[in-house]
Amino acid sequence: MLKPFGKKTNTAKRALRVLAVPLAACALMFGATSASADQAVPFGNHTVQTVNPTGTTVNLFDYWVVDGDNDSSANINNDNGNNNTGINKGHQLKFNGGAGTGINKWTGKVIIGGFGRLSFVKNTLVNGYPSINAGTYTSYNTSGAYTDESLAYLFNSDSQANGKQNGKAVYNNVKGLFQLKGGYYVYDSYGSNGNYAVYNHTTNSFDVYDKAGVYKDSVSDANRGQFFPFDSAGKVFKENDGQLSPIGITDGTNDKLNHHFGMSMTTEFVQPTGGKTTDNNDMVFKFSGDDDVWVYIDGVLVGDLGGIHEKATLDINFATGVVRVGHIDGANGSPKYFPDTTIKAMFKAAGADTTNFRDNTFRDST
Repeated sequence: MLKPFGKKTNTAKRALRVLAVPLAACALMFGATSASADQAVPFGNHTVQTVNPTGTTVNLFDYWVVDGDNDSSANINNDNGNNNTGINKGHQLKFNGGAGTGINKWTGKVIIGGFGRLSFVKNTLVNGYPSINAGTYTSYNTSGAYTDESLAYLFNSDSQANGKQNGKAVYNNVKGLFQLKGGYYVYDSYGSNGNYAVYNHTTNSFDVYDKAGVYKDSVSDANRGQFFPFDSAGKVFKENDGQLSPIGITDGTNDKLNHHFGMSMTTEFVQPTGGKTTDNNDMVFKFSGDDDVWVYIDGVLVGDLGGIHEKATLDINFATGVVRVGHIDGANGSPKYFPDTTIKAMFKAAGADTTNFRDNTFRDST
């Protein structure tokens, strides 16, 4: 139902690129990636109407890997030269070119033996935030040992502005990202119908454009559509004869793009009868993109797209309870799927209460 989002290459930095969301569904989503937006609204006549779902909160975070104010996350792509500066200083998860080890290493492509996510967070929230689970993790023939560490520093309100977290700016309760389409709240950056979104500091909301913007890897229609919320539309578009057109900026070859940013989204919802939408279709939460995306329901990790990876997909079906994770090389490759699991199985694995379940999903009206 939702089109895939584009994704980064092995030369791009760790990041959360995109976010898609379903109507009425899903509890808590965290993701981490980069950015600096103009306060004016370039091409304001090419923005689209958006909605703000009731009970939904979106927070946006700009992470800097060096210490300067809004430094656009300066980084030598695969050098990892900023591993102990800015947001990276003193922490195990690094924003870099994907050439580190363990959780900081790109996971590769299916065609060369890689496959998707790297699971390294605990299966429940810790004091409301994801946390690295102590252990040794291997990615693409590299390994690293890690200790327990909360990722609260990425997603809480501590910032460089309030003197509590260097290398980070925080924008809470940001409005205007989603459109209402076919009974779903949707943001989709990818493809001919995709929408480029830019954070507007003046209004604390997104300006969402009627065209997809940044290209993945190379300039072609098949590769068009990336999520870079802190990079102005004036940087990626031009206007010809009243039409908005991308100028050919790519995610992996343009060092001016800010790859290091994060987002969290919280939604309250009630399980509908049979897990069905009002038009009697299965209610499904869908996400597609990269990197380090985690979806929690009532504090339990249900969707895990951790790691620096190619495009990953996540479907959580609230009618059947089935949770499906896939991996796609590039923007348009054939998906490869992990074995399916269920919402109930994830709750049981976390030792969480399943009293309010019907079969593999939640009971009606819970």
